[in-house]
Amino acid sequence: NGPLVDTLAKGYSLARVEKQLDLLDAEVAKEMDGDDSTTLSLAVTIQALQALVDAWPEVAESAGDLAGRVAATCRSLEAWAEGAAAAGGAAKVSSLLEFAEEYDA
Repeated sequence: NGPLVDTLAKGYSLARVEKQLDLLDAEVAKEMDGDDSTTLSLAVTIQALQALVDAWPEVAESAGDLAGRVAATCRSLEAWAEGAAAAGGAAKVSSLLEFAEEYDA
């Protein structure tokens, strides 16, 4: 590929990473807003994580502050999962284990 294609591809990947981080942060925020009618969607969260994993290699070397944002988002997800597991019953813990398997992959 030429330099223009490389630059555009990297820009596209960067936008994808930022979009997925926004989605993940919004999902975690649903659990923190005090509104029982809004809850984190495991399906949306897993899809966003997968899209983030797919786009990350293109931007990893030049991610800069974005790497810190990825780490903060992952910490928020991990804290939510730990809290939900501690407060949930067996069915919720089972769902969280499935989520953890996808997250760790």
